[in-house]
Amino acid sequence: VIFLLAMLAAYALLSFLADKGYVAIVASHTKVFSTQIPVWVLILLAVMTLYVGWIVADLQEALFASGIILFIIYLLSFIFRIVGFGLNQNEIDLSILITAVPFLVLSIKEYKVDRFLGKITQ
Repeated sequence: VIFLLAMLAAYALLSFLADKGYVAIVASHTKVFSTQIPVWVLILLAVMTLYVGWIVADLQEALFASGIILFIIYLLSFIFRIVGFGLNQNEIDLSILITAVPFLVLSIKEYKVDRFLGKITQ
């Protein structure tokens, strides 16, 4: 909770300084979660995140679920942005999708598998 509050305070401070012209945020992705995503989609994603967080069993599953959820959020933001602005080259930004890749790579783990049963837990 403390970390989340500190990150929100830092974001608010940087946004304030950027609006006043004191700081130039060059590689800013502050418009990723703009108002283009409907509120019902954000609520659905929050519920999905809580549910997935409840059912994961180990670290690899948590990393995989985090990567998939991030990928879905950024993909939905991209789709809603295209619907809102069209295929304007200034509004399309796929670079944010790369943030999901480390979670997906870190989730790779060798499992014992059976030919017919699938994953076998140890």
